[in-house]
Amino acid sequence: MKIGSQKSMPSNPVEKVSRKSSAKASTGHTKGRSVTTTALVKPPYLSLGEKAKSSNIVQALRTVFSFGLIKDRNITVVQPDGTKLKQSISINQLAREGYISVDQKAQLLAFQSSRERGEKLAAILQEVDQQLLSTKPQKSETEHDWTRRVISEHSIQPRKKYCQQRISLEIEPDQISYYNDLQQTIAKLIPKESQRPTIDLHIVGKSARKNNCQPSQLGVLGGMGPLSDAKIVTRALDDFFTKGGDKDHLVMNLFSCPPPRTLWEVIASGSSFIDNIRTFAARRHRSYVIASNAAHAKCPTLKKLGIKPLLHLVDQIASRIAKDQVPSKNTTTLVLETTQAYKNKLYSLTLRQQGVDSINLSQTDQKVLQQLIDHTKRTGGSDKQEELSSMIRQYVNSERKAGREVGHVLLGCTELPMALGKEKMEELEAELQVNLVNTEAVFAEIFADKLTEAYVEI
Repeated sequence: MKIGSQKSMPSNPVEKVSRKSSAKASTGHTKGRSVTTTALVKPPYLSLGEKAKSSNIVQALRTVFSFGLIKDRNITVVQPDGTKLKQSISINQLAREGYISVDQKAQLLAFQSSRERGEKLAAILQEVDQQLLSTKPQKSETEHDWTRRVISEHSIQPRKKYCQQRISLEIEPDQISYYNDLQQTIAKLIPKESQRPTIDLHIVGKSARKNNCQPSQLGVLGGMGPLSDAKIVTRALDDFFTKGGDKDHLVMNLFSCPPPRTLWEVIASGSSFIDNIRTFAARRHRSYVIASNAAHAKCPTLKKLGIKPLLHLVDQIASRIAKDQVPSKNTTTLVLETTQAYKNKLYSLTLRQQGVDSINLSQTDQKVLQQLIDHTKRTGGSDKQEELSSMIRQYVNSERKAGREVGHVLLGCTELPMALGKEKMEELEAELQVNLVNTEAVFAEIFADKLTEAYVEI
């Protein structure tokens, strides 16, 4: 067989507060920064206020909710007639998620009137929504035209450092090729991955935005290889549509956030990286996945930062290999991975837990492989395929001479399938009689499955 082809939410805090302080609310003596239709309550949750005019405010809130900018299910927005609009908005939550600035938060909290606070928030959110909507590719724009516009509007210049600077963009599902073109252009302008900006990409179907439907179905944490992320998501969407998924109702968030790599980068932008991860986590998507093999070593830390429910894809890949492998003491799996995963023994330990024997490269060859991976991250090309193919042949043939069969060659970094290319992978499988485990393809397949599950649940 070829490989590669929640917790329940707490009850509403606004309702709890309202019940506890109903007597105070009726007399108007409750202090705080939060309002129901009649009075201020604690903690700082916001309603529209009984005197607010519903048209613009309600529309602004509906628009923001429609494509999943806000994911706090614990809060309720109360309309002027007393009915609940949807899950509500917290001023502090909006600030934590980066949708309003610290200054804007202070302005909102300075208002004593619920009507004024509601109208000001609506205006801010409407502006956020319009800014995001304006980033969508226009009908007349080609992929290159849109890329040039984004590069120009955000002043992205060659070899300049944009560590942890976040750019929010929105596209429709069938416009994913525009995003691929953008990431390829950024890679050429800024070869060093950790210096590239964070791209907060909202993939939103037409009906999802128009009809204010479900929360985001899938949150994808990327950035460990932005070019690879784009390819994985493109492939996942193709698989999703092939399985009958409805692109018009799709809501997906790809958060491409390149992590700091060196000690100096950690010192300079480590705290900003954590803030960005917390921002992504605060949206509470239905499911979270990581578009990187090596980053799965950080799953416990990511969960502590709020990235959950988080699917562990490395475990799933190891399980597939274990099920696919012919039981034999003389069969092993060749693991090719990044140096970080190599040092963490990410796949070797996971495979061992599944009862699968594995071998890794020598330290010398691992350095060569990492250089090849870094080159692919910069270029996105397959000009190193012969070098990588030669390394695979060398290890497979060496094991066979020692009397052991290599059943699987695990491409445990999503840049490796990109470096080889589809034709070369097929050629190697036929020549060496091994199964090449394409983790890029497996990730895409699992992403598509999660999108399908989320869509069916609605």
